[in-house]
Amino acid sequence: MRKPVLFDAKTLNRIEEGTQIAFRRPLLPRPQEVDGETVWAAPPGRGEYSVRADEVGKLRIDHSYLSYPVGLQLWCREPWAEISGAVVIKRTAKFLNGDVCIDFLPGDPDGIFKWERPTGMPEEYAQILLEIRHVDVARLHDATAGSILAEGYGHGGVGAWSDAWDDKYGAKEGLAFSDNPYTVVCEFRRLTNRS
Repeated sequence: MRKPVLFDAKTLNRIEEGTQIAFRRPLLPRPQEVDGETVWAAPPGRGEYSVRADEVGKLRIDHSYLSYPVGLQLWCREPWAEISGAVVIKRTAKFLNGDVCIDFLPGDPDGIFKWERPTGMPEEYAQILLEIRHVDVARLHDATAGSILAEGYGHGGVGAWSDAWDDKYGAKEGLAFSDNPYTVVCEFRRLTNRS
């Protein structure tokens, strides 16, 4: 099974460089406190399933109920444009065949082209295909130095990693770094890199 995923350009570059082999997203729906216990229930449409946190607060969830089960293939969407019938990827300034588009610099600082939103990118234009190899559910503050490194934050460590989390999720209720939300941690391998 395949589905699209969105990452920012920095993340996609780290994946291409091989310095990022994992990502983390908030566990949704968020676990609830029920009678003093943490309980997670599967999202609607995924069947009846719920689990209570064990004595150390760990949620041991059957991964088939999560959004990113082991074996799932993810194709990465990013901004793109059609130029004279050929497709170019904004982040790399390359056409799908690998040729460099000499008309602009990566990111198109001059605003020459009309870039399509990543959400509209067809799968056949995707440059990066990933496969989920391992999934875990963990509180954000339980991240280890190894998991932070696997998520691509070797230079800057915990500070850069926590800042990046808050930049993306900090404004959402209950998801800020200081809230220590439950997260889904996915390790992956890159299957292709067409660029």
